[in-house]
Amino acid sequence: MEKAVIYEVLATAEQVTELKRLIELFAIPEETSQKWLDKCNCEGFEDMQSDVIQKCIDSLHKKLQGVAA
Repeated sequence: MEKAVIYEVLATAEQVTELKRLIELFAIPEETSQKWLDKCNCEGFEDMQSDVIQKCIDSLHKKLQGVAA
């Protein structure tokens, strides 16, 4: 019996840059960003799956829109 191969699409350089920018903008504590990494068993944002890092970015964008409103 063969298992299906599941490919992981890792975060793009643009996603990593955007997340780091938003973390700095909102002064997100290092403990919080480390929790994100720990949750997905990653050592760095570059190791995160693309869809996971995008959820973090989207969440921070919503927070940014709330501040701008």
